[in-house]
Amino acid sequence: MVAEQGKELDLRAEAYGRLRCRHLELEDDYQALETEFRQLKLSLPTRDARGRFSKR
Repeated sequence: MVAEQGKELDLRAEAYGRLRCRHLELEDDYQALETEFRQLKLSLPTRDARGRFSKR
């Protein structure tokens, strides 16, 4: 019984570790996409008060 509980705890700890690692990978990917989006947004022309396109 105690051995089973220890084995289950080990499995849960391993699964948690994998999930945590994946979470950090996804967080890094998200940050990279956010940065790329900001750069693309800044590279788009904007309109001035008269509706004409202008560079930022």
